[in-house]
Amino acid sequence: MSAQKKVLFVSRQIASGRAFAEWLTEDAFLKLGLNCEILCYPSSASAFLEKKIPFTSIDSFSPPTEKIDLLIIGTSLKASEDALWLSWAKKNQIPSVCYVDQWVNYALRFQAPDFPDYIWTQDQVATDSLKKELPNCHSLITALGTPALNELERIQRNPQKILTFVTEPSSFAGGDTEFKQRFGLFDLEALSWALGEFEKNSVWQDYKIQIALHPIDRIERVEDYLRQHHRDWITKLSILPSNKLQILSESSAVIGFRTYLLFESSQLAIPTFSIQIGRTTSSDLTDCHHGIDVILTEADLKKISVEKISAQEMSVEKNTTKVPSPVLYKNQHSWNQAIQQILKI
Repeated sequence: MSAQKKVLFVSRQIASGRAFAEWLTEDAFLKLGLNCEILCYPSSASAFLEKKIPFTSIDSFSPPTEKIDLLIIGTSLKASEDALWLSWAKKNQIPSVCYVDQWVNYALRFQAPDFPDYIWTQDQVATDSLKKELPNCHSLITALGTPALNELERIQRNPQKILTFVTEPSSFAGGDTEFKQRFGLFDLEALSWALGEFEKNSVWQDYKIQIALHPIDRIERVEDYLRQHHRDWITKLSILPSNKLQILSESSAVIGFRTYLLFESSQLAIPTFSIQIGRTTSSDLTDCHHGIDVILTEADLKKISVEKISAQEMSVEKNTTKVPSPVLYKNQHSWNQAIQQILKI
């Protein structure tokens, strides 16, 4: 009887962590007869803690000493650090997979010459853009979907009169300044536009306004910004830790800049708005996926309307909401088959 194959997951970003955790929750590895080990950086730990999946915490390159048959690693903007894992895998003749968990900064997630053997993306949008930015890696890139979207099917919509603004992962080094340099604005400037619109129209008085922090954001960053620019709002709104399932269940609308949660919100047909007034770059996440209203000018702010939000609330009550089914992505979610082919099992 052949020895059990071992897969090593290395998770740095929260989006990769959620995809890995969902796949592991499905017990897909058991069906394939695999043994799995998870090495997790602090920024993605919550994905595994939420699902009570055991992992080993790391904060730097720390490869295991035991035999590994496959490395699956999420990508990040710390490409030089991620490249250490790929170099280690190549040196030890371990096939490697990079999972691209976002629709932005594609080429910046890789560092030549340390490319993986396979690159998995979430959809054809990411695949096409990645092939443009990495023209020498076409044969490595495949759209395999993401297990992370499977949990959307378990959400029961119960919308309250709540407008939720979701922040970005701005607590990393560079933070707001780096966002501003790359994109022309950062998330709290988008928040400013939203609050200005709410102040102008009394129809929003019946709605609770809340800010949901990205899992690695800090409440102090948001509070400092509000004190400087919107002091009157400090007592009018709530700032809460990230609770994706609650946000997607209860919010009448989700507003933000370019965070992944906007995509998930749109997949549930929740009125979803991305404020990018003054942006200097486009966004595959918001521009190439149905269901996200992109606000590029001050005049576009009228897209955030009570009428649109109320219509969606009524459709939920009548159970007539047309939800773009995550099954589309689930059908693309061919991780099991891909792993079988790589490991020849």
